[in-house]
Amino acid sequence: MIRLVENPGGIVARDKLGAESLDGLSRTPVSSGRPLILIGTDKGSAVRWRFDVAHEIGHVLLHSRLQVSALRSEDLKLVERQAHRFAGAFLLPLDTFAEDCFAASLDVMRSLKPKWKVSIATMIVRCRDAGYALGER
Repeated sequence: MIRLVENPGGIVARDKLGAESLDGLSRTPVSSGRPLILIGTDKGSAVRWRFDVAHEIGHVLLHSRLQVSALRSEDLKLVERQAHRFAGAFLLPLDTFAEDCFAASLDVMRSLKPKWKVSIATMIVRCRDAGYALGER
């Protein structure tokens, strides 16, 4: 994930953020046009950090021209939902993930976690977003 950002010139760093509600930050300065992503290491694991990087890539691609400080609370929530949906779709492309997820059950998701390297929660949300009900498909 980090190479996807860094190969074209972006920068990714990881550090403790010291904020319970903050998992990462991203900015794309107009002067350089190079995305800057900071991922918090306060909580989580490799699968969480992978999701956080994908989430911040979503912000870079979808929201880099927004003035976040000028957004209303409900608009900020929408921006966050969009970045979450982007991350889920990016990490679990529906065509290939659906082939593996032959049944949207916890047992199947447990078996898929090592292959897809995302949390079971991310798989559940992706199934929900795709319209799959747990326990059937």
